[in-house]
Amino acid sequence: MAAKAKVTQTSAQRAHKAENKGKDAPKSLYAVITALPGHEAEVSKLLDGMAKNVRAEKGCVRYEIYTLASDPKVFHVEESYKNDKAFQAHVSQEYGKKFNEAIKPIVKDGAAEVVFLTNQK
Repeated sequence: MAAKAKVTQTSAQRAHKAENKGKDAPKSLYAVITALPGHEAEVSKLLDGMAKNVRAEKGCVRYEIYTLASDPKVFHVEESYKNDKAFQAHVSQEYGKKFNEAIKPIVKDGAAEVVFLTNQK
């Protein structure tokens, strides 16, 4: 079962801690970011910069960016981290905070919509 939460660094941390109590389990989520009209290229550029930083994180397993073929202003980001410690390190990064501030005025609802996933195994 997935839980939805609007993202800020602190709400992401709180929601994820409540959703996944297993500290050693991999942490996975996806985010949906909808660029406001005319801001698609800017959002894409910001995501590309974020991807470069996140993929270099020691605990990052996956960070992939997709757009909808039918609606290129909608971006989907798939993320996986080795464990809760790696995820907590990720959300504490300054570049993530700067990214969230930068997208506020140029995306729908001022933030990404994040869905945390739980492995059903």
